[in-house]
This record gives sequence, structure tokens and C-alpha cells, in this order.
Amino acid sequence: MTGQSKYMDAYFEEAETKQSREKALDILKRYFDGTETQTARIKERVFLKMQTRHSIM
Repeated sequence: MTGQSKYMDAYFEEAETKQSREKALDILKRYFDGTETQTARIKERVFLKMQTRHSIM
């Protein structure tokens, strides 16, 4: 993880204000409602992408 303020600010803005990841998951969940397997796969992919981004920082 970096200590640069621009990255920290962007992280907290996303987590506390925009919440685009959570909004996208909600939209996809509504679309695939009733198909838990698909929802689980989507969450797994998002989680893996987040892990990749954090390992880069």
C-alpha cells in the first residue's frame, strides 16, 4: 500500500461516498436474482480484482 495522499483520498472517497462497486453488485444481483451461483461468481471476480489492485499498491 502506498502512503501517497492522492491514492488514500481516492480510496476513501470510493469507499465512503461513491460506493460504485456496491452499486454495481446491487444492480447485477437484481438482474440475476434467484441465481445464487451467478451472484457468487460475480462477487468472487470483484474480490479477486480488488485483491489484485491492492497487491499492486
